[in-house]
Formats: sequence, C-alpha cells, structure tokens
Amino acid sequence: MFMVLMIFATGCQNTNNIQKQEPFKSSLQQIIVENGEISLPLTNFKTLNPIYTDNLYYYYFSKLMYEGLFEYDENLKLSPKLAESFNINDDGKSIDIKIRENIFFHDGSELTAEDVDFTINMLRQAGDESIYNNMYKSAYNNANVSYLRSDVLSKYSIRIYFDNTPTLCLDLLTFPIIKSSSKETALSKENFFPNGTGPYQFIDYQNNKEIHLRAYDNYWGEKAQITNITGKIFENEELMLTAFEAGKIHITKSLDSDWGKYLSNNRVRTKEFISGEYIGIAINHEKEIFNSENSLEIKKSLMYGINRQELIRKIFLSHGTAVDTLIYPNFYLLPESAYSYGYNLDKAKDLLDTTEYFLYDKDNIRINESGERLSFDLLVNGKDKILLSMANMIKSDLLDLGIELNLIVINNEEIEDKDFREELKNGDFELAIFRYQIGTFQRYESLLKSDNIGYDNFSRYSNQMMDALLDDISNSINEEDKRDAYEEFSKYFIEEIPYISIMYLNDSLLVDSSIKGDLKPQYYNIYYGLQECYLSLDK
Repeated sequence: MFMVLMIFATGCQNTNNIQKQEPFKSSLQQIIVENGEISLPLTNFKTLNPIYTDNLYYYYFSKLMYEGLFEYDENLKLSPKLAESFNINDDGKSIDIKIRENIFFHDGSELTAEDVDFTINMLRQAGDESIYNNMYKSAYNNANVSYLRSDVLSKYSIRIYFDNTPTLCLDLLTFPIIKSSSKETALSKENFFPNGTGPYQFIDYQNNKEIHLRAYDNYWGEKAQITNITGKIFENEELMLTAFEAGKIHITKSLDSDWGKYLSNNRVRTKEFISGEYIGIAINHEKEIFNSENSLEIKKSLMYGINRQELIRKIFLSHGTAVDTLIYPNFYLLPESAYSYGYNLDKAKDLLDTTEYFLYDKDNIRINESGERLSFDLLVNGKDKILLSMANMIKSDLLDLGIELNLIVINNEEIEDKDFREELKNGDFELAIFRYQIGTFQRYESLLKSDNIGYDNFSRYSNQMMDALLDDISNSINEEDKRDAYEEFSKYFIEEIPYISIMYLNDSLLVDSSIKGDLKPQYYNIYYGLQECYLSLDK
C-alpha cells in the first residue's frame, strides 16, 4: 500500500487514571466512564500535515482527524464518506460528486466543493513529496494525483476528471480533504495546524512528546464516546510494547506472532486481522526449466507439495492466511476460484511422474533419462530469520517429492530489504522467497505486467493474456464488470502460477480491556471503528 510498502510499524492511560474520572453506573455489569481518555502510540514524525507524512503510525492517527470523499470498509470495498452520492459520466473518465451538506471542519467552517477542489490542486502541487502520489504510482503503474483535475459545479457539487489514466480510479479519492482557507500553510511541513472533518479535533502538539485530540462536538456522524485521545511519541515499537504492558498506553500492535501469551491477561484483548504483507516465491520464468514443456506440471507440483498450513502453524503459530493468488483474502471481490491448491503430496507426485523427471537417483532425487537432477536454487535473505526458517521447511517438503532445493542465503550483515529487492530485480536466481506489500488498491501490475520485468516483476513473467486481464481489472467500473474481471484474473493465475503464493501474514492489535465496542482494526487503519468504542470498568 504505499506507506505500507515503506514503513511498519499502543494504549491508554492506566486504570488508576481512568478511575479518577467521573463514572456513572450502567445497568450492565460494568461502569461506563464519561469524559474518558486513552493514549495511542506514535513514532517520531516529521510533519503534522497528512498529505506529506511518511510515518505509518501518524497516518493511522490522522484518520481520527481527517476524512476523504470515499473510504474502505473492512472488506476493502470503497464506500462514500464525505461524498453523499456520485455519478460516473458516460466518458468513463470523469465523475460528478455531491458532497454531504452540514459537515463542518473543526474550526467551524462548512465543507464545500471548494475545499475538495483546493485539496486536489494542493496534491498536484505537492507532487512526489506527497505520500498519496507515491502510493498511487505504486498501485497504478505510475499514475498519480497529477492526473486529477476538477471543476466546481455548485457549493456542494464537483466534477473530477481522470486525465491520462486507464480508467476512473475511485481509489484515488480516499485522500484527506484540507480546508481551502489554509492556502498559506496547506503545503507547509512545518507550523501546520490540523483542521479536518473527522470525529476528533486537534488540540495541541508538544514537539516530539505528545499530541492531544478531543471528540468534536459538531461532528456530522455519531459523536465519539471516548472524549480525549493523547498520542504519545516513542523512539521505537519495542518501547511502545513496553509502555502498553506497563499500562501507559491503551493500544499497540504486537511485534511478533506470539500474542497468544496475552490470552491469560485479563487487562488485554487481542484483535487479530490479516495484514497487507504477502509472502510468496518468485519463479524466474527466463530460466530454461520454467520455459520447458514440463514447467506447468512442476509449478503445480510445488503448489500441492508445499505444506503451507504447516508452515503457518509452526512458524507463525497459526497466525497467517494461506492463499493461492495475490488477492487479499478478505477482499470483497475474492472469487471462489482463488483457492484450488490444498496440500496433496500424492497429487504432487503424480504430476511430477508425467514429466521427464520420473526416475530417481541413489539419493531419492528425481532425474530424467539423461541423469539430470530436478534441482532448484532458492534465494533467501539471511537476515530475515522468518523467511530462512520457511525456506528450510520448504526444502524438507520438496525433498518428499524428490526435488532437491539448494538454499542460496545472502548473509551480508549490511544488506537491507531494499538491497535484497535489487537482487530480485536483477533476476540472477531460479526461485526466491520474498515479502511484498500488496496495498489497498488490489492492483497487481507491479508484480505481473510484462513491462515491469527488471522492476517489481520478480518472476520475470511475460504474458500478453495476463497483461490484458490486469487491464480489465483496471478498466472495470461497475460492480459486475469488476467481479468478472477478478474472476477471470483469478482463474488464469491459478492455471499459470506466475508465483508460488504462500500466505498473507496475520497481525494483531493489543487492546486494553477497558476499551469496549466494535473496534475492527485493518492493516490500512488500525483504529477503524474506534470512534464507536467507549471506556468502561468492571464492577
């Protein structure tokens, strides 16, 4: 997703502080806290301006203050937020949007179409410095907000044009709306005063220490039940977790898969969700073995022969979701065809028996009639201990099929993830296990388009039919066309297997048990639903 491609990154006041506030008794077996306060984690960030932020935790935090024309629900479906209604014009390259009336910024001024027009122009001026431009480029193959322009039709209506884009991209309209009267400071990274339309309004900022928010009394939706939020700034995520365990913040993300250790802690609730991080194996399709007449049977045997559920159980303590394609498991347009390859050792062996590698040598490795072994090199980043453990388990699984897997471990202590990605782009491997942030837009051009070989198309996969199917996804506008496009893409991916898909990682939010309500953390907004939560103490 953009920042989700760049950074990854908990929590309330302790119970004693909550008890000092004025409670009233509920009819339930709890005491509801009025005028309650919670504390949330932040890491050091460079600006309060949501257009420029490159900090994931402030990105999450800013969603409490700002809203866009559209937003994603928990199934990555776009729905109107500040937009009341919209109509896609016949050209397919413009949209007329009616903005909700009687929505007010935190300074008391009313939201109008002028503010939307101003924000679009502001994003165009920000260019590559805006994190939103960067996320759009990643998802839409270098399309960005500079392709947007707009005309104000009336006080509450605006027409937005999508120039030089393959289709009308509603995903682009999730950026936060900035007040037009803030012209002098809107493009500023310093001395920026947040002024959004969200459920919480900005109060003050103590440099590198805290941010204070308060529930906005004139919010257009239901007023937030937790009155005050303090964002506390920490140097790193480890200190966030320490602060959460000490009761100094109310919410934090778990740092590993072992959040089951909190199950016996009555102060902690765990909220598990599927992250945006995909793990798969790139197949170098420029290598002869994957261009041979046996290539499809070999790839299918790998899908059947790797016990992905066992990988998830042993290495991730069952906190992962196996997938057969790149499609996010909770995506509302996920087709049934996206799942086809369960672990089946016999079927994997039967497939290999139909290839030229139906004989075995003295080491029980498959060979062809010329004595050539069925052997692959698997590239792995040695600094990533999780992927290294996965590689060793995969090696064992494939040995059961008669396939030899040699691990090529890059162990340079100086290597960073971006350096390993350069190794992938160079294509000097047969197989490579890797992590990748797919992002909220559910676009896969970067990993699959033929013209991205040498970039993020790590499998060096070139296929005109796949290119056309990706274009169909991008060009689909109505729901039926989108559903059909993802269905056809899924079927073709399952048949072609451009990547060996393994899983999406699961993540977890650790939540102080005093926070009650329907908090639904998502990888693109861990505070989704927080404005509907409340504070309570057990009687």
